[in-house]
Amino acid sequence: MLPQLKKVVPYLKEFHVTPYLSVRPGPGLREAVELCLATSYFSDHEWKQEALSIGRTLLESLSKVKTQSNELLAQRFKFRELRYSMLRTAAPIFGGAQDLQIPEPNCAGANAWSANLVLLQAHDYMKLNLFESASHKLAQYSPVFGSTLERFQGAKVDAARGVICRYHGLFRKSHEILSKLETPNSTTLAHLFAVECELGEYDKVLAKTSAWLQLCPRPQSKAASRIRLAAINAELVGGLALMASGDPWPGWREVCSMYEDLWSCSQLSWFDRLATLIGIAMAQHVDGEISAVDNAWKEVYSACRECQLSGFTEKVVDWSLCELEMRQGQHIVEEASKRLKGLSDSVRREYIFTGLGTIWLTVLRRLVLKHGFEPE
Repeated sequence: MLPQLKKVVPYLKEFHVTPYLSVRPGPGLREAVELCLATSYFSDHEWKQEALSIGRTLLESLSKVKTQSNELLAQRFKFRELRYSMLRTAAPIFGGAQDLQIPEPNCAGANAWSANLVLLQAHDYMKLNLFESASHKLAQYSPVFGSTLERFQGAKVDAARGVICRYHGLFRKSHEILSKLETPNSTTLAHLFAVECELGEYDKVLAKTSAWLQLCPRPQSKAASRIRLAAINAELVGGLALMASGDPWPGWREVCSMYEDLWSCSQLSWFDRLATLIGIAMAQHVDGEISAVDNAWKEVYSACRECQLSGFTEKVVDWSLCELEMRQGQHIVEEASKRLKGLSDSVRREYIFTGLGTIWLTVLRRLVLKHGFEPE
C-alpha cells in the first residue's frame, strides 16, 4: 500500500482539500491526520518528514474544534514528532518531551498509550546520563487493566530497564531482564548482544547474529544493519580479549573492513554511526598506520562533539591519542601523566558503546605499560 499512499497523501497539501474534508460526510480531517501519522513510521526520512509536515498542517485545522478525541490525537502527533526527533539527533529534546502530560489511566487503551510517553521521557533522561531519573520515570507505568496491549507496552518498559542496567555496567542484571523478553525487536536484541559481549560471550553472539541475518528477509533494512553492527562488535571484542590476555590479534584488518563496509549503509542511526566510528578507531589502533589511527580517533572526537556526547567518550579518545603519541616518542612525561589520569579508575566509567568502557581500557592500559608508563 505504501507506494500508492506516497502518490495520494501529497494531494492533502492542496489548499482546497482541508475545507472539503471538514464538511463532507464520511472520513474527514481526523482520518487524514491518522493516515499521515501512521505512514510516518515507514520508508525513508524524506517521506517521514513530508508525512509529518502534511499531518501537522491538517491537525492545526482540526484542533480548532475542541474535543477530547482531538486533544488526544494532538498529543499522539506531538509524541510522534518528538520520537522522530529523538531518533534523528543525539541532542536531548528535554523540554518538549517533559511537557507532554501522561493521561489518567481511565481505560486500557489510554493507559497503554501512556507507556509511550513514559519511554520517551525516560530515554531523554538517559541521553543526559540521568539513569536514576529514567528508572523513576519508568516506574510510573503499570498495566493496571491487565490488557494484552498493556502487557505488550510493559515489555517495552522492561526492555528500557534492561538498557539502563547495561549503561550502569550492571551487565548480569541487564542480561537477566533482556533475555527474558518475548519476541524482542532488533533494538532490544542489539542491547542483549552488547551485554553478552561485555560478559565475554562473543562467540555466542556471533552464532546468534549469523542465524538472525540468514533468516532476515530484508538484508538492507535498519534492523539488519543494527544486527550486523552487533556481529562486528562481537568480532571486535573477541579480538581485543586476545590482546588483553597478551596474544596477538591478526584479524583486526578484516574487522576494520567490516565496519567501513557497514558505514556505507544509509539506514544507520546517529548512534550506530558513532558506534561504527568507534569500532573503526579501536580496530585501527591495534596495528594500523599512525596517520590512519590518528584520523580515526579524531573523527570519533568530532562526531562526539556533533552529537553533544562530551565527557567519558572524549576522555577515552584523548587517552588513545596519548598512547599513539607515546608510540611515536612524542609525549612529555608530565603531560602524559595528566592526560592519562583516570585510565585505571574502574568506577567513573560509562558503558554506552560496546567494549569502549571495558575491554578497550584494559587493552589501552596494557599498551601504555609497554611504554614503561604506569597510568593512575
